Amino acid sequence: MTSTIVAIDPGNTVGWIIFQPVVRKVLAIGMFPMGVEDAFQPPLEWLDSSVTDIVIEKPVGQGFTRPTMVETGIISGRLYQSVRKASPMQPTWMPRHEVKKILTTATYGEVHVRNDATAWAAIKMMFGDGCDRKGKKNSTQEPGIFAGVTSHVRAALALAVAYAYRADSKIFENDPLT
Repeated sequence: MTSTIVAIDPGNTVGWIIFQPVVRKVLAIGMFPMGVEDAFQPPLEWLDSSVTDIVIEKPVGQGFTRPTMVETGIISGRLYQSVRKASPMQPTWMPRHEVKKILTTATYGEVHVRNDATAWAAIKMMFGDGCDRKGKKNSTQEPGIFAGVTSHVRAALALAVAYAYRADSKIFENDPLT
């Protein structure tokens, strides 16, 4: 069975992606605004029976913590609770510093992942030229596997890829490409 990961990047705009890392396929993406008082019902796509893993970025304050960090913490907790209520699966927390470390290691240090832009550069390096190619009208070129993945969804994609590549992962165990 192919692993299917739902990755969620919390914040005032929540980005999410459903990704199959072994077959390198994006099944669904989305973004929605969410405030600390908003009621939340997980999208039905997240609860599909084919989903094998749900991972949520865990906000970790380091040093001076800004008010937006506190809000993100509240939002991520509410997302976790809502997913937990609606799904029999236990979501996994993954802090951003772990995502950066895993992506840096996966690129053999060629890309030192420090922020969203360098995480995107690492993903493009890992998945090859054209993975971010946009589909154009009247073009014979196929869009890349990450066509349409922008802003907050890119952060969710970085989370999904890091989750799949983490050291204790069994996702790529039988993958001939790794």
